[in-house]
Amino acid sequence: QASILETVLSSAKGDNFSPRAWITVIGYGEKIQSPVNIIREGWVADWASDVMAADEAGELLIPAVAGTVTPMSAAFKQAKACLDAWIQRREKDHLEDPRESLAAPIVINISDGLPTDMSGYETDDAKDEAIKAANDIMNTVTRDGNVLLFNIHVSQGGGTLMFPADKSVLNGDKEGEFLFDISSHLTEGQISYGKQRGYEMIQSGSKGFAVNVKSDELIRLIAFISQPPVN
Repeated sequence: QASILETVLSSAKGDNFSPRAWITVIGYGEKIQSPVNIIREGWVADWASDVMAADEAGELLIPAVAGTVTPMSAAFKQAKACLDAWIQRREKDHLEDPRESLAAPIVINISDGLPTDMSGYETDDAKDEAIKAANDIMNTVTRDGNVLLFNIHVSQGGGTLMFPADKSVLNGDKEGEFLFDISSHLTEGQISYGKQRGYEMIQSGSKGFAVNVKSDELIRLIAFISQPPVN
């Protein structure tokens, strides 16, 4: 919620909000019967009043709910359907007005584990399906390049890690290694911009992947990686 609020505030122009971003929040894993759903989506202006009111009242606009399954492939497939609809709509806008931006979307997946099937079991088939669905996202092309998939891993132990270029630094964390493998590489523009923002750990080959990022840093991190990709 804090990240959405940050996006809202950075889009304010007086009493109005620029159409800087379209935000879709997808939840998965709460119920086996209905494991994946679009919680809410819309332009920044559509979120503004509700997210600011919730923040002022100290309430959560989207309460976090612990789940029993991790149907990651289903979540990625839902994200892909949203992406395809968005790209088609923006392509139509571009044809009507070539000045319309077609910045490639960015998908941010936050997970605490490996993908499971609908019964909650980790299987090779569940992992293979999630890998295919993740690749389908990363292979989605727009006029501004491929869609980027970033993963934030919330583990039960270990320290904070951001933007590694090699998964050996994960010391055998199988959940982290899986998410590292299905994360996009940062573009050259993002590497340069990230260093300007103080992310000195970013290097050539860094991936859009992080582990155990604390709440304040998570807000800053999402603000950085949600910027339009720059090649």
